[in-house]
This record gives sequence, structure tokens and C-alpha cells, in this order.
Amino acid sequence: MLSVLNAERWIRNALSSIADQTVRADHVFVVDDGSTDNTVREILNMTERFPSFTLLRKNVNIGKARALNELLHYVDCTWLIELDGDDWLDADAIERTKEIGQQLPERTGAFYGNLRYWKGEGMMSYKRHVKGFPVHSSDDLLGYPLPLGPRIYRTTSLLSLGGYPVIDFEQGRLYEDISLLKKFLATDSLHYVDCTFYNVRQHKQSITKKIIPNGMISKTTCNTRGSFE
Repeated sequence: MLSVLNAERWIRNALSSIADQTVRADHVFVVDDGSTDNTVREILNMTERFPSFTLLRKNVNIGKARALNELLHYVDCTWLIELDGDDWLDADAIERTKEIGQQLPERTGAFYGNLRYWKGEGMMSYKRHVKGFPVHSSDDLLGYPLPLGPRIYRTTSLLSLGGYPVIDFEQGRLYEDISLLKKFLATDSLHYVDCTFYNVRQHKQSITKKIIPNGMISKTTCNTRGSFE
């Protein structure tokens, strides 16, 4: 599942990584959140590679949380991998997700793992592998070297929590993931799995993807995030 905004430079790579999986995706869900470039055209040029594809188009930007919530009305699969339009998946990501999902307790509503970071917009250079770790409380989450990912949700659990929270901060355009993960923590249904199949592209526009040194969040940021409901 993807929510994209002005991602014409990267969306083809993201979708190709889904199309080239060792196990085919049951369905691909994309919402374009008011792009003003050629993102939609790039997406439409890729749809023939998928047997089942849903594209929802918004004329104006409404924010990632709202956009994903509208897309959720069409989702009927068991597990959802949330993919950013400038990132990509390893070829066995879906296969491993299904295998992991079968092994997890039924109460597991979401799980996450490790991330592989790359830098650049054309030719990319490998930066680092960031190993995740379990979080057990809101304090653990606020001290996590964000972003926490990849984020894989059990669809029924995500819907039972009301979908993605729309918070006041930036009118729901940032940190919707933190608010949602806090809800999963509260129900003891968030799990860490030691797996790596998600690649993060860092570039000049990816301001929310910066690794915070030593896994620490500044006091100002922590106070802001700590107010999330």
C-alpha cells in the first residue's frame, strides 16, 4: 500500500520492486495525494504489470493519514506492507511477510524489522543497515531511531483501531505512523521481527527519513510527539 505525492522520479522503481516479487502481491493499493507532477502518468504506465491494482486519485493534497484512510475502504487482504513512493522492497519481501505472518500469534496486529539505507537520487550509494529492536512502551517508541519500519499491518487490526490517526500536527501530514504505533502498543499487538527486506532512499526532499544520531530525539521533538493521541 502506497500514498504518494510528487514521486515521479521514484515511483516506477517502487512499483517495479513489487512487480518483481518471488511471490505475487495479492493486490496493490495506491493513493495519489494531489501530485502536481507526472506521478499519476508513471503509475498508469505500470498498472499492466499487476493482476489486481487499485489507484485512488485526490485532486488536492489532504495528508498521508487521510489519504491512506480513504484507500483502506478498498483493502481486503490479510497483511499490508506500507511502502513509501521513493523506497523499494527486496524481491522476497512479500514471500517473507507471508511466512512471518503465519508464524506470529493471532493477536499480532503489526510487526516491523530492520531497514537498509541508501543515499542519492540517481546513482545511489549504500549507507548502512539499521537493526531494529523491540519497543514495549511509549517511551521506547519516542526513543527509537525513527523511522520504525518496515511497517506491516494486519488489515483487520488496522481497521479495528480506526485506521490512521489524523493528528493536529501539520494537519495530519507528518508522524501519523507514531500515533498509530502507539495504538498498537496499547493493545500489546506490536512485534519486532529480525528481518530485512525494505530499502529506504534518502534524498534532499526526504526530511522525515533522517536517522537521528544515537537513536535520540531532541527535547523539542520529543515534547511534540509525546502529545500525540
